[in-house]
Amino acid sequence: CFKAGKSEREYTSHWLRDRPGPNGVVTCPYLLSIECRYCHAKGHTVAHCPVLAKKNKQLKTPLYIYDCIYIYINFFKI
Repeated sequence: CFKAGKSEREYTSHWLRDRPGPNGVVTCPYLLSIECRYCHAKGHTVAHCPVLAKKNKQLKTPLYIYDCIYIYINFFKI
């Protein structure tokens, strides 16, 4: 709520999560009302989208393997 420009009365009236750390459940009413522009679920933004994070994680692994194969082929001139 603070980053969204809400009043001090509003952003100090509640916590973002029910407990500290990334495993806490979101309790902020403003954040719960926001729809993600990637997966269209409510309660998070694109920057914290679990669907997008999973997709990006899956994409990074094969690219690393292909980079290693490319370096190996070019190093040994196969």
